Amino acid sequence: MIAVLFSGISLATSAAGQELLTRRLSLDVKNTEARKVLQLIENQTNAKFAYRPKLLSGSRKLSLHLINQPLSDVLDILTRHLRLQYKVLDDQIILSPAVTIPETSVPALHFLPLPPETDDRLLKGSVSDGRGELLPGVNILVKGTQTGTISGKDGAYSIRLPDNARTLVFSFVGYKTREVNIQPGQGTLDMVLETDAKSLEEVVVVGYGSVRREELTSAVVSVNAEDFISGAFNDPIQMIDGKVAGLTMGTRAAADPNAGSSLQLRGVASVNAGTGPLIVVDGVPGRNLASIPQDEIENITILKDGASAAIYGARGANGVILVTTKRGKGGETSVSYETYLTSNYIARKPEVLSAKEYVERGRSNLYPPSQANNLPYENNFYDLLLRDQSFGNYHHLAIESGSANANYRLSMNYRDMKGVDIVSKRKEYGVRLNYNYTIRNRVNVHGNIYANKNRQDITDYVAFRQAIKVQPTEPLYDPNDPTRYYLFSGHDYYNPVALLKTSINRKEFLNLSGDLNIRWDLTDDLSTNLMIAENITEGSGYGYKTSNSHISRDNLYSGMASRDQSRADNRILEWTGNYTLSRNAHNLQVLAGYSYQTFLNEDFSAWNANFPSDALLWNSLGGGNWHSLSGGLVGPSSSKSTNTLIAFFGRANYSYAGKYLLTASLRREGSSKFGANNKWGNFPALSGAWILSKENFFHLPAVNSLKLRASYGVTGRENINPLLSLSTYSATSYYNMEGSWLRTWGPSGNPNPNLKWEVGYNTNIGIDLTMLNQKLTVSLDYFNRKTKDLLFYTQVPMPPNLYGNTWSNVGSIINKGIELVLDAQLISKPDFTWSTNVVGSYGKSRMLKIAGSAAAAKYMDLYTLPSPGNPGPIVRLEEGQEIGSFYMYRHAGVDDNGNLMVMNQANEAIVASAKKEADKRYVGNGIPDYIFSWTHNLRYKRFDLSVFFKGAFKWDVYNLHEMYYGLINAPGNVLTVAYGKNAHIKSEKEASSYFLEKGDYVNLRNISLGYRFALGKQTILRQLRANVNATNLFTLTKFSGLDITQLEVNGLTPGIQTMDFYPTTRAVTLSLQLTF
Repeated sequence: MIAVLFSGISLATSAAGQELLTRRLSLDVKNTEARKVLQLIENQTNAKFAYRPKLLSGSRKLSLHLINQPLSDVLDILTRHLRLQYKVLDDQIILSPAVTIPETSVPALHFLPLPPETDDRLLKGSVSDGRGELLPGVNILVKGTQTGTISGKDGAYSIRLPDNARTLVFSFVGYKTREVNIQPGQGTLDMVLETDAKSLEEVVVVGYGSVRREELTSAVVSVNAEDFISGAFNDPIQMIDGKVAGLTMGTRAAADPNAGSSLQLRGVASVNAGTGPLIVVDGVPGRNLASIPQDEIENITILKDGASAAIYGARGANGVILVTTKRGKGGETSVSYETYLTSNYIARKPEVLSAKEYVERGRSNLYPPSQANNLPYENNFYDLLLRDQSFGNYHHLAIESGSANANYRLSMNYRDMKGVDIVSKRKEYGVRLNYNYTIRNRVNVHGNIYANKNRQDITDYVAFRQAIKVQPTEPLYDPNDPTRYYLFSGHDYYNPVALLKTSINRKEFLNLSGDLNIRWDLTDDLSTNLMIAENITEGSGYGYKTSNSHISRDNLYSGMASRDQSRADNRILEWTGNYTLSRNAHNLQVLAGYSYQTFLNEDFSAWNANFPSDALLWNSLGGGNWHSLSGGLVGPSSSKSTNTLIAFFGRANYSYAGKYLLTASLRREGSSKFGANNKWGNFPALSGAWILSKENFFHLPAVNSLKLRASYGVTGRENINPLLSLSTYSATSYYNMEGSWLRTWGPSGNPNPNLKWEVGYNTNIGIDLTMLNQKLTVSLDYFNRKTKDLLFYTQVPMPPNLYGNTWSNVGSIINKGIELVLDAQLISKPDFTWSTNVVGSYGKSRMLKIAGSAAAAKYMDLYTLPSPGNPGPIVRLEEGQEIGSFYMYRHAGVDDNGNLMVMNQANEAIVASAKKEADKRYVGNGIPDYIFSWTHNLRYKRFDLSVFFKGAFKWDVYNLHEMYYGLINAPGNVLTVAYGKNAHIKSEKEASSYFLEKGDYVNLRNISLGYRFALGKQTILRQLRANVNATNLFTLTKFSGLDITQLEVNGLTPGIQTMDFYPTTRAVTLSLQLTF
């Protein structure tokens, strides 16, 4: 029996919390769910409620009529009705069960002092998340009782334990609930809570809004900062590599600080209009993610299916990535500092013949084998391209301060990285301001201001190809002038070190971005928001080829300099309105909006040659005299283009009884890029879900939640040149008339007024399952995406057309696949936890149509191999065939004379020299059928360990290194395999399946070990955490090339180890995080 209920009592408040309690509000609700009432309070006061979902389960519905009452009075009434108590921390109101005392111990409605406390039953500790961040407001409850407490702002707590206390329950919104056994006499207990990525109460960002995870009806994946891969990254998107089923990421050169990543979601869906997803940062599409520090990112959400991405219309066909950055929270001033030191180490190098081996094998034209031990020059040019040490450092400082109504977050960052080669490096620094102001509890003004500047020294990957094939007996420096590099003679034959050292390629970029959002809550149920944003990127390029470069030698220059300038400006205005309606078991949320975006791109470039000295570099273009000698055939160039997107959009979310969910959206969008007859397009979507586990007939004790989902959506693509549909004129050529050069102009292409969007039709079916007391969650999706009206440069008759090709909508592609995500809590004990996560996908992409007419070709040949010889293309894109298919001669062995053999049309083995084009066939595919990742997270007391594997199966890789440099008769130096496994081959190379290998692999991608230090209350430090991280530790594979994980798996020509292959590395990173 409960006689006294300590409800409606604020256990603790800060100064900011006291101010929050004085805010006034009005409520007029009848028979309304408690959760909805809390949302109304949040809307009026900007307070945030935190509570365990079970606290409100079974709560009776509320009827309240309060006019202009202080929040403290409203909370007293509300919590008394719900039998809860509350605690205020700044702008957060934490709800917990009310403390009860047995009826027999005290007369009703009278408060008595608690029994005397004994030291041996006092338990103290702190609560933090997996990254060491201290968590305020965590509910701590003695299991089976109403005895509990809440952690303070510093994450610390203390609780008096009754004699029968055996287990403590720690719970917090967005984190996994943990039950911990208490040992007899135990006085301290520090707890680490893990983010519950699958928590049904977690709020997930979607296009133009957010919903509770339980209310999702489409394929949306959200990755929180705690689940990011740790380490040093060139691009923050690399922190979710392998974390999202269906998202493939190609990182060609992880140790090149200027290299980024290619992204592809659910397969290849276009040929000529781009395959990368749209990136939206804080609601602003097109913002440069690479310019944002990794420690400024709070969450990354991926909209995978058409229903979720259709709200972005013209640019949603490749999926959408929503990035949410950190914001100020108000309250006490907080300062955080993160830093790391990283170093890259060469993991594997190509095994080439040494100078001695090269001469001993009789490959030298200058030195006989007998002189192999007495050579004037012995150079390993590959090693000469590498730095002795490749270090990088990073620093990030953030300050948060303000009140609940006016707060900010100011951050600054600096990064200095050097690549493993002798040229590449990058320096960048930036600043970001996030601000948030609330006016009279109805108007909120918030936004961001970004500034980032970076300088990049760009390397030339061709040098690594040259380093393999040049003769190791060549001198590095000119024997006649040791101050200059020696320039080799021959076609495509260069001194690789000179190639980098006699050329400078520098880029500088300034990224400026800002957004202003004004939200006005017109009523409790109706709000409107206006966003104005602009993204500006200004680039400067500086290039110089010294007089000792092969470019200068081959073109008779005395030095060559170039400059270029570029500017991209994207301006956005978006207005949205939101309306919510709740009646009994019915809930409706409606969104309507308007979007206007303009894009401007312009550039200017100029170059000159023949300078009296290399000292001035690019700083005196007028000092060269090449222009005056060339008769006006060279000069500066410039360009400018603009385009506009206008859209009207809307969405409705409906739920009944919390178990039947329906979402419908429509975006009507117009683009200036398309023809006069097709400038506008409609992009509808419909999705629904049924939470089966909430039905009365559902009786499976092991299952906590079961939801079925289905969706359909139409998305568009418009990533093309903005002038393709128009009649345009351009400068064509020069004519010499009477000794003067005359520039001519003329039509530059055929117009097409019918040019239109590429359109994707997307179907998705999914199941979400949580079971075993939320210890196991499973998500399974099947998708089918058919893209029509693909853009191709098709043949057209002449006349009436001026040119024989025109851009037209003629093609189609289909993508199908299955995606699986599994999360399991394996062990959960006071001092030790172990959880695991498996992400897997299976997918196929097939070309359905290419030709626009019956007479047109049904295929396209791609990736033509370079000389020497004429190997031809090795990839074919053909109607009815899988994308990424290798099309070449099938290897049929080696004859007694060492000649490569291939299969002919009759499946007979013939000598490769007798082959015909008709003998080619499909021999493999460079896109993995299966991609997976496997993460283990372990925590022991203050230590945490993360182990991350990734892999790919059932795909083929073409090894160009071995084809060009792995045979005895290849010119120049060769790989050691030429005299090993390929020693029996004496003939010329052949583009055949002999060089095609299985690409299956498992890679230990990342290991991270961290430690959170115990800090005394006297120190100004609130948190101190150290971490050591290692990447690319080992790979299990049968592939004989350099690094299977560094090959491109996206686009139309995946699965090829290129000849210009940047060195593969392992990285070790030491990091430190401090909070004051």
